[in-house]
Amino acid sequence: MDELDRLRRQNRLLTGALVLLIGVLIGSRHSVPEPHVVVLPPVPRPPVRASPSTTSSTALIPDATDAASGLVAGPGHVHVALAPYTRAVVLHVDDQPARSADLELPPGVHRFSLQGPEIEPVQLTVTVAASQHQTVIMKVVRLASLLVRAEPEGSHVVVRGPGHFHRDGPAPLAIRHLRPGRYRVEVTHHGCEGLVMQFHLPPGSRLEKMAELPQLAPVALVLPQTRPRPRLVPAPDDVPAPKATEVEDDTESCPTPEVPGVPVPGVKATPQ
Repeated sequence: MDELDRLRRQNRLLTGALVLLIGVLIGSRHSVPEPHVVVLPPVPRPPVRASPSTTSSTALIPDATDAASGLVAGPGHVHVALAPYTRAVVLHVDDQPARSADLELPPGVHRFSLQGPEIEPVQLTVTVAASQHQTVIMKVVRLASLLVRAEPEGSHVVVRGPGHFHRDGPAPLAIRHLRPGRYRVEVTHHGCEGLVMQFHLPPGSRLEKMAELPQLAPVALVLPQTRPRPRLVPAPDDVPAPKATEVEDDTESCPTPEVPGVPVPGVKATPQ
């Protein structure tokens, strides 16, 4: 009877574990999160029973020991995958370079970072469970490059893009390590019409644009004819004022007519 009861208990435990595993797999397919980095659910792994004769602590984790059951949890296993796969990248875990994509880490929170010359840096934190397997998918964004040429030479180029990106300079203008997205390019030159280009820059692309600016037609400027205004010249202060004209007195030269009985002025009368 004891053997039969033990088999029944084992059967029930195996059935419950199988149902739990099926539920976890079905739930992971229908509820995939949409963050920048996707962490798949861990798969439980049976713990290792501690041996009474084991005295070294190098193979075991004392903090993960279950004193009641006598079970000791092992390190967590993490597999790192890139989406999409990209070469020439360096993976760091806790500020240390990782030699492989399959890692064995102690339980706890760990910092993952991904860097490369042609990708946008990725950083995240992962919680590693004891004696469990989990897969971390790191989404890689490949950077692009742009080259803008213009005619005539010496044209001024202004490039604007996502994330308040702004860069300007004379043509030809080459820019590397650009985030994918929509960009606006403005090309101007003195004596020419300006040109504006808008386009989408795909991930990992190397795009070259050519701008030919048409020259402006000459414009004849005709000014209206105006008569010159008379210039007022102030009179100098040292010019003498004109003299009054002198009128000669001709009273002496003209004889006064004599009237009988009327005395003439200035003539003494002679008694008779």
